[in-house]
Amino acid sequence: MKKLKQLFLLLTLSCASATWADIGTVTIGEDATSSGNTAPYGNFYHYSTTQQIYTAAEMGNKAGTISAIAFKVAVEGSTTSSIKIYLGHKSGSTFSGATDYMSSSNLTLVYSGSPTLGSTTGWEKLDFNKNGGIFEYNGKDNLVVVVCRTSGTSTTLKYYYTSATNTLLNRTSDVSSESADITNTTNVYSRTNTRPSVKFWIDNTSEIGLEEGVAYTRTTDKPFVTVTYTRSFSSDRVGKYQAWFLPFDHTITEADQAKFDFFKINMIANAGEAEAPESDDVYIYLNTMAAGATLKGNMPYVYRPKETVTNYTFVSENVALLAKNDAALLQTSTTKATYDFYGTYANTTATTESPFYYINIKGQVSYGTTVTVGPYRWILRATTKDGITYARQLTFVEGETTALTSVADDKGTANSEVYDLQGRKVATPAKGLYVVNGRKVLVR
Repeated sequence: MKKLKQLFLLLTLSCASATWADIGTVTIGEDATSSGNTAPYGNFYHYSTTQQIYTAAEMGNKAGTISAIAFKVAVEGSTTSSIKIYLGHKSGSTFSGATDYMSSSNLTLVYSGSPTLGSTTGWEKLDFNKNGGIFEYNGKDNLVVVVCRTSGTSTTLKYYYTSATNTLLNRTSDVSSESADITNTTNVYSRTNTRPSVKFWIDNTSEIGLEEGVAYTRTTDKPFVTVTYTRSFSSDRVGKYQAWFLPFDHTITEADQAKFDFFKINMIANAGEAEAPESDDVYIYLNTMAAGATLKGNMPYVYRPKETVTNYTFVSENVALLAKNDAALLQTSTTKATYDFYGTYANTTATTESPFYYINIKGQVSYGTTVTVGPYRWILRATTKDGITYARQLTFVEGETTALTSVADDKGTANSEVYDLQGRKVATPAKGLYVVNGRKVLVR
């Protein structure tokens, strides 16, 4: 029964395309019949900003993550506009005057896009920017919704509203783009009572799915019952190393192990540091991880698909979704360079001034000066020592590596035959990695 339940969960999450889970909604003004309002978007003008208050009592004092919003279209009037939506907490239940507006410093940007509005009547939902475009509502203070709109056209689009005294601030213009600029403080608002009907999607402790290719922007930790991440690998990626970097702990399951090999990054070292500096062969040593081992959040790992996979969902339960960490997360050094691992939470582009290593489509770690790496990967930035140019490519090596201060055979004598990783016999091994009696040893 437990296996059937897990299978059902995997299928359900895969079919849902890994999006926010709608576990609860709060609707204010569902039965409104008044329909002459252009708020929240101020559609009759090219530029507008509206601010509206919804009280904590109307919100049901329901604390949680607000992940989407909808306004109810009364009269169609299709238009494509540039929209920004902000949310914030406010102690007062009304606007005391035209200057009692919320400033940008007290608001959180949750949506930025160019949706088509007013194509049909009824609730018109806007999902906030996934993987971070969210607002943590405290369930105690009143909620302010601020909508900024810029459009080249006006429209007859109307929204349903209810009358609530001094709960709406509005400013509009056909000529001044400052009317749609939340940071502008000189364009005066008008105060009215026509607050638009609204619906909020509130997620408190349910599931969230990270979307491949979508930037991750969360700046606070938050626990979830279920966190998922979905990946696909075509046949040309089978058997090739991939970068693993996710902002939550994931315990490797038997199902994961059937599809992928997983590796912990042990260390980085030079193969043979007696070689010429310009041929600095550098190796990344990987230790195999078995089912039951945990891949820590915001830490770099390596995995490798065993077969073609389509929309495979990694599922973690009762874990925290961690805030992004832009600092170096893991560091290792050779005598020639220091290597810092960084996670990528959005598209990250290398430049000649700021190059990095990355895992390429062949499963190799290459040096890049123009490449762009997407979110949920890791990169390596190197700081060279003594001005030495570091390796153009790093090579993965699997298996445990023994660290020694000298090379000796099984009997403790120093007459073993020693080879470098290219199979060349070495008479006097310097610091580096070698093969002795069929085992890899690192001479320090």
